Amino acid sequence: QHSVTPPPTPLCGKMDMDIIAAARSYIDRIVSHKALRKESNVGKMLILDAYTTQVVANVYSQTQILENDFYLVEQLGSDHEPMPHLKAAVFVRPTAENVAILSREFADPQFKEYHLFFSNILSLDLLQALAESDEHEVVKQVQEFYGDFIAVNEDLFTLNMGDSLRLSAPSGGFDTTAIFDRTAQGLLSVLLSMKVEPSQIRYQGGSQMAQRLAVEIDKRIQGDGIFHFTRQEGPMLLILDRKCDPVTPLLSQWTYQAMVHELLGLNNNRVVLKGAPNVSKEMEEVVLSSTQDAFFAQQRHANFGDLAGSIKELLNGSR
Repeated sequence: QHSVTPPPTPLCGKMDMDIIAAARSYIDRIVSHKALRKESNVGKMLILDAYTTQVVANVYSQTQILENDFYLVEQLGSDHEPMPHLKAAVFVRPTAENVAILSREFADPQFKEYHLFFSNILSLDLLQALAESDEHEVVKQVQEFYGDFIAVNEDLFTLNMGDSLRLSAPSGGFDTTAIFDRTAQGLLSVLLSMKVEPSQIRYQGGSQMAQRLAVEIDKRIQGDGIFHFTRQEGPMLLILDRKCDPVTPLLSQWTYQAMVHELLGLNNNRVVLKGAPNVSKEMEEVVLSSTQDAFFAQQRHANFGDLAGSIKELLNGSR
């Protein structure tokens, strides 16, 4: 039974989860799908949109994609010569814009066949539009893989919406319909990827936006049987509003990952140093990923003092 009420007392709890593993599992299933297994004289390519490119890049390296016999990775809608010797695995957001691009592509297919994987729930009208446009019958499958978020740490994700603070602005200041809907979609995607249905949905009592989002999430869960997993009781989903704690983002950080993000900029696991003094060309972009860098994974939450000691030990050990 769901309850959409503000919590009467502060609540805390721990949920065993791994956001990175959840996102990565979907990419694993795409690149190793049995329908995309290597065949003689037939190659594979991966097609992404701007958002799913970030989703994949945060949990998968280019080398790992190539190791699964994908010869190319390109953006949806890119111009190129027909490639009838390739199968296309398409992993994109289920938006009207993406479906329109795919529909135009199906009118003049550029690949032998298409395997469609959408990063969230595909509406029936968009599914119908895809079916009607596939006159050449090149679409071999359509699936929903709920990776509509960007995994940062095992317990942290982002939707990468730079203007999301508008949700906390006074009502009437901005049109937040698209931002609100995207926030709801992202949260539902995380729940589906973790295969959990919240036992309770609670929100910060002083925030109308948190209440509105809690009600919307509850409505969508109750209206779609896909959320009803036959498992033990799910966790509580607690929705908070940033405006109720405006001080924390203004504080200086003293742990490794947070300091890099604040002082240098850490976006999609990459630090861009291009233009900085005395930086060699190979160091203009540095990847800091817990899935690819053991030292970073171990020390990302270490404070500045402990980090300095760990770096010294690392250097001494490499001599």
